[in-house]
Amino acid sequence: MDKNNNQNKKIILGGLIALVFLLAVGFAAFGSQLTIKGTARVSTAWDVHISSVIPYEFVGSAQDVAHEIGEGGLSAVLETDLKAPGDSVTYDITVVNQGSLPAKLSDIKFHQTQAQEVADQKGYKPSITYSYKGIDTVSDDTKTKLKPGEEVTFQVTVTFTKDFDTTKYTEAQIENELELILTYNQDVE
Repeated sequence: MDKNNNQNKKIILGGLIALVFLLAVGFAAFGSQLTIKGTARVSTAWDVHISSVIPYEFVGSAQDVAHEIGEGGLSAVLETDLKAPGDSVTYDITVVNQGSLPAKLSDIKFHQTQAQEVADQKGYKPSITYSYKGIDTVSDDTKTKLKPGEEVTFQVTVTFTKDFDTTKYTEAQIENELELILTYNQDVE
């Protein structure tokens, strides 16, 4: 009986091994391996630029000599002829966001020519003044932020100082150049 018992154990053990083998083969035959592959790309475009410059308001005998947008819309040149104190020209300047990222105006800087800086140091009254309105860096609205596809139009006014006495100064002291620099950055809020 011991022999039969051992033989039965061997048969049962062999059967279990065969069953495990069949289960492994069955799992391999009916199992599936899934593979997921992908590629992620960030495709953004930064395109904030000046899209138009339009002289629209003239005071006195002031004239627009030239206005143009520089390469890529990253600059604009305004040239005026102011004939008498009090003359002024106001320009509408439009900045557009044609990129895919929101933009925020973070800084506005004025730079004068060296001639005007020297005149300021000597206490001369400025012959020509510049001002702007319609944009700023502190509001939390369309004056500051540009979503993709949006634009903002602001005004720059060039003025021959009203009470400037032209008989006391040379022509060099009456001419003034200025740069208005707008810095836009990505709006991450």
